[in-house]
Amino acid sequence: MELVAAAHFSFQHFGFRGILGAIDGTFFKIFTPAEHEEAYVNYKRYHALNAQVVVNAQNRVLNIRICSGSTNDRFVWKWSWLRRHMHNLRYNADIFDNEGPFYLLADGGYTQSRVLLIPVADAVENSPEARYNQMQMTARSKVESFFGLWKGIWRI
Repeated sequence: MELVAAAHFSFQHFGFRGILGAIDGTFFKIFTPAEHEEAYVNYKRYHALNAQVVVNAQNRVLNIRICSGSTNDRFVWKWSWLRRHMHNLRYNADIFDNEGPFYLLADGGYTQSRVLLIPVADAVENSPEARYNQMQMTARSKVESFFGLWKGIWRI
């Protein structure tokens, strides 16, 4: 199965197994829309679209979802097809028993779940939780790097 190969290869060198990708959102400035302009004003007070992207360790885009700028990462995730799909993978006994669980790495803007791994809040220095946070942040930087490339190419 392609998912298994992707999960075992993609983030294994970061110390994780079963990771399909890293997820995060970024804003793209837009001109003021003619209708429902308030829906596009983000928390930074400018008109934008919120792009939620999942990339793997090779910077391959696995999923993109575009919403209005007033939405936050947690909201975009909660109402996404990808969330439902990840939970279906998690609760499919054949997949879970034979290939193991699959996860996405996310930042603290998301809520920890059975399919999203976020940093541990208030981890004590040099603790296992702090080491996990460092590994998680390093692996998750793939999506941040992708945003830099994406915005650089399109000058947005």
